[in-house]
Amino acid sequence: PLLPRSPRWLVHRGRVEEAREAMRAMRETEEEAKAELDEVIAAAEKERGKVNEHMDLLTRKLIVIGVSLQLLQQLVGMNSFMYFGPRIFGDMGFNENKFQVIMNSLNFVMSWPTIILSDICGRRFLLWTGALAMLVACLGMGCLGTLV
Repeated sequence: PLLPRSPRWLVHRGRVEEAREAMRAMRETEEEAKAELDEVIAAAEKERGKVNEHMDLLTRKLIVIGVSLQLLQQLVGMNSFMYFGPRIFGDMGFNENKFQVIMNSLNFVMSWPTIILSDICGRRFLLWTGALAMLVACLGMGCLGTLV
């Protein structure tokens, strides 16, 4: 194969013979392959008890965070605004193409300050600040929508 399976990955899955074959394909001599595979197996045995206990909690936490962020992104409606925005503004009498160019340009230009700020302030601060701003904006639009 173009990219052989990782011997470490195979050992972690209990497929030691396949790991041995993959290691042989990557090393020049049988001795090098055997020595390195023995190191990989020893490291895997050492890690096996420790990693599995904490990895499950960490994995669950990361999945919950990832799903929550994607859910919030969809609930805010930015994707639908980017998709339906030109049509909405076209119905209001504006030029749809001009609106699309302005929105895409603004989206591109404002990505750069975000990249710079993520290095300066950190991603977590930007995430919380952005979430708070989205909450205020959505509540404001909801309140204005009921008044108008």
